[in-house]
Amino acid sequence: MLVFAGVPLAAGVAFGYQEIDGALAERTEAAQIQEQVDELIQLTELRASLIDERNYASAVTALSLTGFDPGLVNLVTGVDVENERDGSAARVDELIVDSAFAPEMDRLQEIRAIADAFDILDESDLSEAGRLYTEFELEIGAAVDARLDELLDDAGRISSTGELINALRIFTAATSFRAATSNASTAALATYFGLPGLEGRTAVAELTGEMYRASRDVSLIRRIADADSAALNQLETFLELPSFERFGTVATDITNAGGVEPIALEDVTDRIDELLAVFSDGNAAVASSFDVVTAAGSDVDGAVDALRERAQSGAMRVAISVIIGALVAIGLSFVLIRVIVRPLDRLAEGAQRIRDGDLDQRIPDDGPVEIRGAALALNEATSSLEHFRHQTDALARGEVSAVVDGDDSQVGALGESIRAAVDTLAESISARDELREQLLHEASHDGLTQLANRRASLDKLRAAVASPWKRGNTAVLFVDLDGFKSINDHHGHRAGDVALRIVASRLGSAVGADAHVGRLGGDEFIVIIEEVPTPAVAVQVGERIIEAVCVPIDVAGTSLALSASVGVSLDDGRGVTAQAMLHEADVAVYEAKRAGSGIVRVCDEAMRTEIERSARLESELRRALRSDEFELWLQPVVDVDGLVESSREALIRWRHPERGLVMPGDFIEFAERSDLIIDIDRWVLLDAARVLAADPGGTSIAVNVSGRHLTSESFVHDVIAPLRAHDVDPSRIIVEVTESSVLDDLGRAADHLDQLRELGVLVAIDDFGTGYASLSYLRQLPVDIIKIDRSFTRDEGSQSLVSMVVETARLLDLTVTAEGVEDEQQVETLRRLGVDRLQGYHFGRPRPPAQAQVTADSRPAGSVDTLLAPEGAVAIDAPVARG
Repeated sequence: MLVFAGVPLAAGVAFGYQEIDGALAERTEAAQIQEQVDELIQLTELRASLIDERNYASAVTALSLTGFDPGLVNLVTGVDVENERDGSAARVDELIVDSAFAPEMDRLQEIRAIADAFDILDESDLSEAGRLYTEFELEIGAAVDARLDELLDDAGRISSTGELINALRIFTAATSFRAATSNASTAALATYFGLPGLEGRTAVAELTGEMYRASRDVSLIRRIADADSAALNQLETFLELPSFERFGTVATDITNAGGVEPIALEDVTDRIDELLAVFSDGNAAVASSFDVVTAAGSDVDGAVDALRERAQSGAMRVAISVIIGALVAIGLSFVLIRVIVRPLDRLAEGAQRIRDGDLDQRIPDDGPVEIRGAALALNEATSSLEHFRHQTDALARGEVSAVVDGDDSQVGALGESIRAAVDTLAESISARDELREQLLHEASHDGLTQLANRRASLDKLRAAVASPWKRGNTAVLFVDLDGFKSINDHHGHRAGDVALRIVASRLGSAVGADAHVGRLGGDEFIVIIEEVPTPAVAVQVGERIIEAVCVPIDVAGTSLALSASVGVSLDDGRGVTAQAMLHEADVAVYEAKRAGSGIVRVCDEAMRTEIERSARLESELRRALRSDEFELWLQPVVDVDGLVESSREALIRWRHPERGLVMPGDFIEFAERSDLIIDIDRWVLLDAARVLAADPGGTSIAVNVSGRHLTSESFVHDVIAPLRAHDVDPSRIIVEVTESSVLDDLGRAADHLDQLRELGVLVAIDDFGTGYASLSYLRQLPVDIIKIDRSFTRDEGSQSLVSMVVETARLLDLTVTAEGVEDEQQVETLRRLGVDRLQGYHFGRPRPPAQAQVTADSRPAGSVDTLLAPEGAVAIDAPVARG
């Protein structure tokens, strides 16, 4: 009997082992294909993002070369091309770090350096940078093609991979379609400026090629995609978008007509509908086309998942088939022996129940010893399969721990194989869940300190303020470190990171476990305390925070000193929003820092009134920028020899619709606390360029710029672009900066000023002597002019200081201008001390450009210009920056 039963059983087991081994190998290969697919998708997205960066960089440059202000384009079309360029570059940086092209980051930065200089170079540089972008993109494309070839070759070794191969072809076509759409949008816009393409082709030719390429990709996807393909459905939805239809109509008209008449700046209003169709709809189409790529990527992931699932299911089916085959073989063998027909029938019935999935019944182990052994083996196999079913049901319900920690005792080799398969599946699910938890943690926590980040802290504050069960006030403490910048500057950012982590730990210990501690960014932290009975309790917590922060920090054997200022806001049942509370705490900490370090300030009614006033003032200033309520006034600067006008200083005035003429002292200091000052600077620079263009033979104009603007990335462009737009020689503009604003970030400020001087712009240090830079820093700064503050001009005791400044300026080949000159005696004194130029009411008050022609050489010697400011001004000129 053993011979009859053993031969077919051994053959079935051997065959089944081979099939199971093949199915498991196929599952492993499917997992490897998934990794290749992930790398392919990452490289493809990197390529598309690089194309976007190139196109938006080209758009910014095209606007600059033709005199269009990107900010004006944003205002008209709603598309911020500079922000889109920066966003694309950030996405490229994010993707390239984890790709095979990470070593190429330095090369990419070199290409960007050329692209960032577009606004100060010419069209040949535009072509060169475009060529370098395209060359880099083609290298990534070659890598994508190589990965695709490897992937198709690996997939070809597995049966039933047609779905995956088809999905990969669709994904490639979708990515190509997105790139063609992006390039077509940029090329269509370029036709309106009459600019050449990036590789030397005309914009019309490039547009025609990209339209054909997009059409070809659409045809390919429609031809090979199944009806339920997510990519196909998304593509059809995209093609029906009004923005894409409008853009397609305009692009087709351009290609059919062989181009359009390039648009001039003065024709923007008349042809605004055309520009909107090309710019806004083109940009919207590019953004929406990414949904097609995303959908194609989901199709690829689905195909890989299906491949893996088929391999897994195949292994299980083969395993069950082997068991059933073994049972059948045993049953057929014992049928030959009549004396065991009945036990054999019961054995066959048991095998059939197993085949049908009935694993609850057991086969009686009676009859000859061989049949009893077979029944025992089948019962063991049935027990293993039943146990496996319970485990897979638990995994399906997400009860991974129940499977891992449960009774995993199995009988026989089949049980061991099943246990190994379940363990592998449970580990995969656990790893996926751990990754999900990690991603959720990273999304809500600061990577450096592991505290809650700004978004999570605001969510916590919103929940606390809106809670219907709270029994007291909610307090927000805004913690701002004092002296942290000095640590970064003198000990490096690594020491600063160590200090931030230590401060984060101390904050948690100081406020207790019930309080929420988060990091807002930089050296700013937030503490949220619920159910605070009185403001005094919140102040006590703030004082504990300051006490904890003030303990010296040891970093690599160096003792570092820190302090903190704390601003407090409480809701007090006022129905205030979380965002408003954070703003109140921010204002309070600002007041605390103004009063000195290590101070706690609670936002009171006076501060809230100031917040409301500031909000109104901010709104009015934004309206003033939109409505062109500002005016540019000019004050003469004269040569000390002959008192002939040598230049003018631009001073801003605000023609308020209700308050009349508002002087800068009433709004500039407020604007300098935010990016509003950058927008005001841009307005002054643009209007100064307009005044210079209207008076080609006139003198130069000096423009004050803020420290915030000086260190911004757009500073050099903001100075040069208006001059180029109005065709003004850069040497006719003088950029005035204060010494304190330069020293806030000496390296960046010096770099920006050096770029301006290389282009011909003159640089002046305004209010010299009032800060802490003094003469020692002049060697490090690219400066042409020193303006001595009016306080030294009026003080006779400061003549020795003025003389020292003049002597130093002579050594450094600098021009010296004295401000605040109000009488003839000051003129003679400053002439004797060697000052080169003079400025003050003695030579003329600030006036609108049309009235600013009165200079010192047109007046009798020794006279003083006593003309007052025009009627309606709320104050005469005060000695503040910007006039």
